[in-house]
Amino acid sequence: MRFLFLFLFSFCLGAQAQPNLDSLRAIWLDGSNSDSLRGEAVIRLARYGYLFSQPDSGFYYASQARLLAESVKERKLLGEAVKIQGITYAIRGLHGKAIAYFDEVLFIHEELGDSIGIAGSLNNIGLLHKEMGDFEHALDYLNRSYSMYEDLNDLNGKALCSGNIAMLHDKLGNYTEALRYAELSFTYYTEMGQTKGIANSLSSLGTAWARFGDEALNKGEQAQSEIEYAKAIDYFQQALVLREKVNDLEGISITLNGMGRVQKNRKKYAEAKPLLERALQLAQEVQSPSSIKISAIELYEIYNMEGKFKKSLEMYVLYQNMKDSISSDENQRSVIRQEYEHNFEKKALADSLQLFAHEQELILESQRQRAIERNRLILFSGVGLLAILLAIGFYSRLQYVRKAAKILQIEKDRSESLLLNILPAEIAEELKEKGEAQARNFDMVSILFSDFKGFTETSARLSATALVEEINICFRAFDAIMSQYGIEKIKTIGDAYMAAGGLPAPAADSLENTVLAALAMQDFIMIHKLENEAKGKESFEMRVGIHTGPVVAGIVGVKKFQYDIWGDTVNTASRMESNGAANKVNISQATYELLKDKAQFSFESRGKIEVKGKGMIDMWFVSLNPAIG
Repeated sequence: MRFLFLFLFSFCLGAQAQPNLDSLRAIWLDGSNSDSLRGEAVIRLARYGYLFSQPDSGFYYASQARLLAESVKERKLLGEAVKIQGITYAIRGLHGKAIAYFDEVLFIHEELGDSIGIAGSLNNIGLLHKEMGDFEHALDYLNRSYSMYEDLNDLNGKALCSGNIAMLHDKLGNYTEALRYAELSFTYYTEMGQTKGIANSLSSLGTAWARFGDEALNKGEQAQSEIEYAKAIDYFQQALVLREKVNDLEGISITLNGMGRVQKNRKKYAEAKPLLERALQLAQEVQSPSSIKISAIELYEIYNMEGKFKKSLEMYVLYQNMKDSISSDENQRSVIRQEYEHNFEKKALADSLQLFAHEQELILESQRQRAIERNRLILFSGVGLLAILLAIGFYSRLQYVRKAAKILQIEKDRSESLLLNILPAEIAEELKEKGEAQARNFDMVSILFSDFKGFTETSARLSATALVEEINICFRAFDAIMSQYGIEKIKTIGDAYMAAGGLPAPAADSLENTVLAALAMQDFIMIHKLENEAKGKESFEMRVGIHTGPVVAGIVGVKKFQYDIWGDTVNTASRMESNGAANKVNISQATYELLKDKAQFSFESRGKIEVKGKGMIDMWFVSLNPAIG
């Protein structure tokens, strides 16, 4: 994302020195200045003063520049204004809206016959499609951009564009093309002497040769894979030297991950492990979830092969946490973005009024100074004209806000849906209204824990991809079951799944529904196990435990909030699971006492069982009564 914005910004700003914002504002507000001078001033004010710090205000000043450009029919100024408007949407992550503005910029540059502007617009639109995951369209725009840069012999444009095309081909699995464009990018950056660009290109070359090595290995061509892996290592090592030279810690971590993965595939585990461990350390230092995720999954496989199942499980849990973190962070960014858009009408209008008031003060002060030198008639004429201009500007702004409101209603509806994917409905509503959600005590909540039996041993026989796929199949099914019975999923921890019935809104049938959900989970696992065995695939058995009692529930976290629960009831429920049995639902005496008169269930006493930290506890297996229904 940072690369995208820097790229867009570089085309917009060039290498100009930071101007004096007060001077720019004075030039813009002085109606005696020429239209071209005022237009350049307000564009620079939008660029340097507000674009990244206050995107709404940046959009406002760009809109003023647009109004001026349209009134005097200045197409070049119009293109700059629309470009800044598009960037304000890209900054907020609204890539689809940003593309609409850049399409308009492209049309303007085509009208003007501005080849550099056309190439830059195509490149920017391609990058926006890339951020949206639309790699096919992104590649089409970037190819067109690159062709124009070739015709223009623009070295910097060719270097940047070919590097982006190489990454897209890698994502699309076109490794020969990825290699070709990585080589072109390397050539251009070397000619310009740009160290960071050279390092990025070398890393892309290493990745391309590693892909070829993987393909050869999958075909059983061991000797060929060794040749290609050796080339990959050589390019990665060259990239590493340059990245260490400029102390690019995240880049170093990425390169070490690439080298470690190649060495692991070559079965050189002794060489791979320290590379990946160092990559993980650096990734954790710079807090890069994507790099941590890659290091963790590769180390997971190595520790598995070495029989270090405890460390292997630690890496798997870390991998899952980073995967969840990336997904959760994106969801939160979407929620924040949608909430931001929901409040845009109010904030945009307030910003506009504030800016108008400030500008009006400056204009009136300017008019007072001129009154000394001008006669009363000229002064009154000037004030009257000013009032008309202000009225026109304010009306245009108001029209824009009204138009935006219709679009923002759609965004509001989407934000509601996204927020409900993260928090229970009642908690989400409280958070929106008050900005916080108070922790609450609940007297009667049924806590469900599940865990796969023999997970470590079974996972050792599965590849990382197969393991993650298998767990994902199970957890998706559990999520659907929770929705069916109205049970609140709390979280997953590695291969454990935690849910609760009776919160955030207590319900009379929450305990029964929690047990029914647990039985449905076991039914799914048993059926899925039979299906896997028929295909010769590994599968899991599962323990489920339930305990009922009081808990405290609320939101934890600042950077990444999560709805969670605490109390001895949670600990006891966990013990019910760990002391349970495969294919069974184990409940506590307290849960049994609340459930024993429900005819739809049957119970099997297990007697008193020693529980660590709890002493002897009566437990029961619960199942559906076969005589009912």
